[in-house]
Amino acid sequence: MNNKIKNIIRKSKGKKVDGFLVTKITNIQYLTGFTGSTAYLLITKEKSFFITDSRYIEQAKSEVKGCEIIEAKDYFANICKTVRQNKIKKLGFEYNNLTFSQYESLKKKLKRAKLIGLKNTIEDLRVVKSPEEIGYIKKAVEIAELAFKKTLYKIKEGITEREVACELE
Repeated sequence: MNNKIKNIIRKSKGKKVDGFLVTKITNIQYLTGFTGSTAYLLITKEKSFFITDSRYIEQAKSEVKGCEIIEAKDYFANICKTVRQNKIKKLGFEYNNLTFSQYESLKKKLKRAKLIGLKNTIEDLRVVKSPEEIGYIKKAVEIAELAFKKTLYKIKEGITEREVACELE
């Protein structure tokens, strides 16, 4: 389990939940390093479950570390099965991301688990950057500055913004 996921577990303890369901793909990418477009992440106190479909299994195996990877045909059926197997009684979820129909589906299938919407659980952690993230930001700035310097001399009267954008790109 990586430090970001451990931070979610620590933060979730204060919310009195046994598990936390991450549905927003950008938050899943932040927590796991996964670069695909479809997945769910279920975090418990002891273990994390990365749930995706067959298109992304190999990618997940190479990108996602510290999580059990589950191949799903029906995401919410797999989520519910994993919740039941791990005896989760109070399941936190991303309040601002889970659709009402998804909420209703979970509520119907998880009769014994209480669903608790949590706001900004991951977003609050994303605000503070780690040394590694700061390094990535510095590298991005260096690349952007170099690109700008190489493009600057091509800007002349008569050139369109689109041409400048293409050159910069």
